[in-house]
Amino acid sequence: QNAKISNKEIRALLYNIACCHSRMGQQELALGALQQCVDAGFKDADTIQRDPDLSSLKSSPKFAQILERTKAKNPLDWILSGFNPE
Repeated sequence: QNAKISNKEIRALLYNIACCHSRMGQQELALGALQQCVDAGFKDADTIQRDPDLSSLKSSPKFAQILERTKAKNPLDWILSGFNPE
């Protein structure tokens, strides 16, 4: 039988993959999984910031960008947040 995996389960899987890679010192793989998790709809910035499993990623500029995406109300807000037309 084909079991459907919910989007919530996919987000949880990707988040846990990010945590595992982070704990193993595989920063790029961890950031990639975390990015995919956020792309899949994970929006809990507080959890990401406080999770000790992700602490090795906090010095990365990419981590800050991913975290900023979780706070965006509109999916394009994270792109436009640095745009200054003046």
